[in-house]
Amino acid sequence: MSRTITQLITVAGLLCLASAQAQLLNVTDSDGNLVNGTTILAIGAPTDATLEVDLVVTLNGTDAKTVDMVRYEEEACTGTQNYFCWGECWLPANAGVNPTWEAIVAQVLSPGVPNNGFHAYFKPMGLEACCLFHFVWFDAANVSDSVWVDIQFCTTPDAGFGELVTGVQRFDIAPNPSIGQDLVLSTDIAQGVALAEVKLVNALGEVALVRPLVKGVTNNVIPTWGLAPGVWMVQLHLDGQAVITRRLVITGR
Repeated sequence: MSRTITQLITVAGLLCLASAQAQLLNVTDSDGNLVNGTTILAIGAPTDATLEVDLVVTLNGTDAKTVDMVRYEEEACTGTQNYFCWGECWLPANAGVNPTWEAIVAQVLSPGVPNNGFHAYFKPMGLEACCLFHFVWFDAANVSDSVWVDIQFCTTPDAGFGELVTGVQRFDIAPNPSIGQDLVLSTDIAQGVALAEVKLVNALGEVALVRPLVKGVTNNVIPTWGLAPGVWMVQLHLDGQAVITRRLVITGR
């Protein structure tokens, strides 16, 4: 199971909130939040056996309908596996084998009755990866009447998260997740450290930002406007060595 699930609300998703009742159906997460037209981020470790996202689907309108669904593999991660359930469950399949994967059977839904038959699964197989899947529910009698949700599964190592080391009394980031806001990095670094700097690293290991840090107690503002939505690693380097890593989620604006 994934340990952290954070919704990445897109502009399109925000716009759909006001008109959700006009759509075929509503999709909600385990906390009851409407997620139509949004991206859900599920974070786990490479050593996790399976990451899982469970969603509830409720038909709108006044008449029962047969609702089918299809999964599109937008960003496949070679060496991993994935599968999903819509009433009935597929068995795990290797990434890339089913770039377009239709549900085993369509489900007959009654208006206003929650359906708990959707589950998305990702098996990292020990790999660090970020893989994106596009799920579409549609009226079997009118395929243009549809609702979508994207699910991104990301795995990152657990090592180095959360601990403090000699020379550092504080290393905190807020807000996290960031929905387009600037980050405030609060640090307390010992005066005996010769060089302190922070680096932002994306899921591919690419360094997007390096900033020197002042020793002592400081608050550093880091803009996010140039950072792509997704999972980032914020690394504290002391005297050339990475000593602390924090996982950061940026959801865009």
